[in-house]
Amino acid sequence: MSRIDRYLLAQFFMHFAFFALVLVIVFWINRAVLLFDRLIGDGQTALVFLEFTLLSLPRLMTTVVPIATFAGAVYVTNRLNNESELTAMLSIGSGPWRIARPVIAYGAVTGVLMAVLMNILVPAAQERLSQREIEVSQNITARL
Repeated sequence: MSRIDRYLLAQFFMHFAFFALVLVIVFWINRAVLLFDRLIGDGQTALVFLEFTLLSLPRLMTTVVPIATFAGAVYVTNRLNNESELTAMLSIGSGPWRIARPVIAYGAVTGVLMAVLMNILVPAAQERLSQREIEVSQNITARL
């Protein structure tokens, strides 16, 4: 892996992380308001709210990761083009496929991340969340 590949991958993943963080915060605030009102209104503690929030994050990430991947790729490619870095890479003899290698690697890594999320983390978190929702509803029923 050359220095250019490492530079491009670092740019892609740095901007992916930024967009993912921003989107998670936006979606989490939207969901947290409803969840907070429901749980705290039923007399649950903040720890239960935090647990439910953490268990819902993998599902939220399945929405955020593709959007952040696309946004990061578009932003970095546009910035590289505007600052003439793509032109410089082409002028030193790098071909289009050579420049595309880090983009393909970036897509492959985020694809693997999505596969792990969808096949391992989301089912496990959803199962645990369902169990906890049943426990909490039984706890509320027992109080009445």
